[in-house]
Amino acid sequence: MKMKTFLLTLLMIVGGFAYCQTGSDTTKQELKVITKIDGTQYVGVILSDDGREVLVETKELGKIYIPKTAIKSITAVGEEDIDEVGSYDPEGPFTTRYYFTTNALPLEKGDDYAMIHLYGPEVHFSLGKGFSAGIMTTWGASPFIVALKKSFRTKNEKVNFSLATLIGSSGYFNTFRGYGGIGFGTVTFGTPANNFSLSAGYGYIDPGFQGGGREVLVDDGFYSDENYEWSDIQTYNGKRATFQTPVFQVAGTKKLGKKTSLIFDSMISLKMSERRDVQNVYNYQNTGQSGYLVSTDRKVQAMFFLMPGIRFQKSPKNAFQVALAGCTYIRGNDAIAFPVPQCSWFFKF
Repeated sequence: MKMKTFLLTLLMIVGGFAYCQTGSDTTKQELKVITKIDGTQYVGVILSDDGREVLVETKELGKIYIPKTAIKSITAVGEEDIDEVGSYDPEGPFTTRYYFTTNALPLEKGDDYAMIHLYGPEVHFSLGKGFSAGIMTTWGASPFIVALKKSFRTKNEKVNFSLATLIGSSGYFNTFRGYGGIGFGTVTFGTPANNFSLSAGYGYIDPGFQGGGREVLVDDGFYSDENYEWSDIQTYNGKRATFQTPVFQVAGTKKLGKKTSLIFDSMISLKMSERRDVQNVYNYQNTGQSGYLVSTDRKVQAMFFLMPGIRFQKSPKNAFQVALAGCTYIRGNDAIAFPVPQCSWFFKF
């Protein structure tokens, strides 16, 4: 009888010890963020869920019970998503953009921020309901750009869309005659900490310089000067040339640690380039005739602005990032490439 009592007692002790180990060892359990309806957040692991309430073990408060009726959402996160004070802020303002371009994540109310980079400052404000506005300029306060973005959430929290535009003026440079802009749509996949974005849009730039906008009036071919005057072939209409092109973006961010993220940004322009040329020709094809030879050169023109970099998130209110950016222009067999060093500082208001 004493032996049975001893074995039963030992079994209860071992079982209780195992239960305690299972309940308190949270190193291998999935970290969760429990957000209550009133906005309160708890970061920890869920020890039990009986359908009415969940038992959560947090680092700050220990074990607490939360009624299921008070819970808005439960999200799985990694250790790298938790800041130094143990809080989770996935929707911080810096996660809404890469280096130059933005993603489809909304700038939340109260997440206004400024960015200072080598070439000038910019500020961005949340105006509510997924709509934000900003101003970008140089240290000379000209040219300047107005940025507008409207974000649209979907039922899938890892898929977001946005429509945005950049509208710029040359400012007092060239007496406000120059202008340009880009309108584009973006889809972003993933979380604020780790995401991937694709964008497509259309850009236009008019530098505003008055000059001889040459216009060829005839089709390709040879035109004898016996039958055609120079004014019949081409004219200088004085119109300013506006550069227009489709624009694409591939961008993403990958969190490497609690304070470090890998950033990739890009802007890509692809279009068919057409150049019309008029040459004065003498003894055309050994016929003894002179005149004008009109030809059109069509080639694919591409411009790549690639910006891989690293962001250092010092605190929820400031960050620093550096990018090894470069620009490449290609037209046919001709190519030009040059570096564009980039570094910037983020500050949350």
